[in-house]
Amino acid sequence: MINRFRWTAASALLAVAVVLVLAVVLASGAAFAASFPEEKGISVGAFGGAAFPFEGSYKTGFLVGVSGDYNFSKSLAGRASFSWAHLGTTVDGGGNFAAGQFLASAVWNFGGERLVPFAAAGAGFYSISPPEGGSAGRLGLHAGGGVEYFLDRRTAISGQGLFHFVNGVSNRGGSSFQAAVGIRYYF
Repeated sequence: MINRFRWTAASALLAVAVVLVLAVVLASGAAFAASFPEEKGISVGAFGGAAFPFEGSYKTGFLVGVSGDYNFSKSLAGRASFSWAHLGTTVDGGGNFAAGQFLASAVWNFGGERLVPFAAAGAGFYSISPPEGGSAGRLGLHAGGGVEYFLDRRTAISGQGLFHFVNGVSNRGGSSFQAAVGIRYYF
């Protein structure tokens, strides 16, 4: 079965958010004299985006989440995050798929002044609620990357994509690709 992309409200919202992030980046002016992120410190963030399931009977959905980082150095941070994803289904009788995701990640920053690309990978606990009811906990892995753009010394907007590899529930897969945009504050 070929899983074809369909525009949904979530994917349209993600496209609008990407365009707005690019507009802010292009309109914000000259680079800073200092390098970001700082050597040591913590940051907190919030994000939202779209979830694109690998399972054919699930529809594109949305996710929202929060995260906290500790920078061990300019290039390495540890991240803890919680997010919630909600997807519709084509399963007989309706129902929805939801997953609470508790993730621990290592984040590698690749330099830059205002624009800081990064890669992230880690493991997590996924609380999965399939359309048939009930819920189950699963351990999984995730990997991906993104970019942060610093608006000032303490505030950055971010965009990221993560592949989530999770065993499913009820003979359905739980893996997905999730794209999100957000904001982060550095203390």
